[in-house]
Amino acid sequence: MPFGGLVPEHTCVEINGQEICEIKQQFKIVGDIWEVELSRMPAYIDRRVLLASMLMMGMVERQKK
Repeated sequence: MPFGGLVPEHTCVEINGQEICEIKQQFKIVGDIWEVELSRMPAYIDRRVLLASMLMMGMVERQKK
């Protein structure tokens, strides 16, 4: 789709079928702004792993553009 990179993305992270995190991209022409909602994330999961995964996801998406 032309200008498809301008459409904000929405991702849900699930473990064993249970949604634990929601990641939303805010609309912005230059750069990326991500909003992360972690209220349903269990305490036994290290949040640093999720943040590292998000950074990697952002770098992969940037290479596609």
